[in-house]
Amino acid sequence: MTLDSAKIVYFSPTRTTEKIIKSLSQSIESSKIEFLNLTRPENRQQKVTLKQDELLIIGLPVYGGRVPNVLREWFTQLEANETPAVCLSVYGNRHYDDHMIELKEMVTKQGCKAFAHAAFIAEHSFLCQPPENYIPRPNSKDLEVAKDFGQAIQSKISLAKSINDLTDIPLIGELPTDIKDTLHEDFIFVEDSCTNCGACAQLCPVDAINQTNCTITNPEKCIACCACIKFCPRNSRVMKPSKIYQYSKMMDKLLKKPNQIELFIK
Repeated sequence: MTLDSAKIVYFSPTRTTEKIIKSLSQSIESSKIEFLNLTRPENRQQKVTLKQDELLIIGLPVYGGRVPNVLREWFTQLEANETPAVCLSVYGNRHYDDHMIELKEMVTKQGCKAFAHAAFIAEHSFLCQPPENYIPRPNSKDLEVAKDFGQAIQSKISLAKSINDLTDIPLIGELPTDIKDTLHEDFIFVEDSCTNCGACAQLCPVDAINQTNCTITNPEKCIACCACIKFCPRNSRVMKPSKIYQYSKMMDKLLKKPNQIELFIK
């Protein structure tokens, strides 16, 4: 098979999924490669139509073991016709649970044929104060694995005579039958060092931060991605006592044994 084009789609508030999927994409041979960053709300309004000679690579973070609810509406904008697809699950060293099988089902429902999958490890969204000797993920080795995985994908496509040669393999997990509630919680405290520069409001993927007064965050919109905390130029946004704060305190234990990347491709 020869690819006419490739569409690289990702959601990455803290930019870790973006690093992984862009490393992978370096190995894809196509005259036309387009990127669609679903992190910005306006980009989630874009309709994507794909043909059989195109490739979809989609990478999404794992939120509570599932595909983030904020992206569900976008999948209705995806229209494919037996388009080969690669699905990436990116999680914070706990487990990806049913995310991988759910993501596969969602792209299949829209007309894709998923033939390769991977679970990559990234820094957990709630890890705002890394423990001593912590090595951030994805690291350089992780990104090399992503690039090599891209080469394996390209090789499989090049050897296939038709879409029927791109066979899939069974995945672990159970296909969810419900929609998991989004975690909404008032967990952010803004310290006096905040200058109301607006950086947090500009990068919030759900426009939960007031554009005029950045100390105000709407907990009903907030999806707890923690991008505003991680990228505040003055470190003015911190976690206050809450369930999310308590979970962040468990990170030391969660990160003692770094998980390994899992690749699923025949």
